[in-house]
Amino acid sequence: MMHKLIPWQDKVYHAVEITLFPETEKEERVTVSTEELQSELLNKEGTECISKEAEAIDDGIVYYVTPNEMKLPEEEIRKIVEDAISE
Repeated sequence: MMHKLIPWQDKVYHAVEITLFPETEKEERVTVSTEELQSELLNKEGTECISKEAEAIDDGIVYYVTPNEMKLPEEEIRKIVEDAISE
């Protein structure tokens, strides 16, 4: 798991890069960040990004987790994301 920092409007948000579905044909390296960043990128209704810059950041993130989930080991974050996108 590679840790990353994503700057947005004078604040820095934590993100991680993980591999989903390792050793399968669906294997993919993705970025996961926190719901806090997501709420900053979206309008008050949570329906669209507030700017093209926000949209570019959002497009690079496959899933948002809670701050507590972000502290979990990679395997647990992977399971959360895989379960969510498999539904």
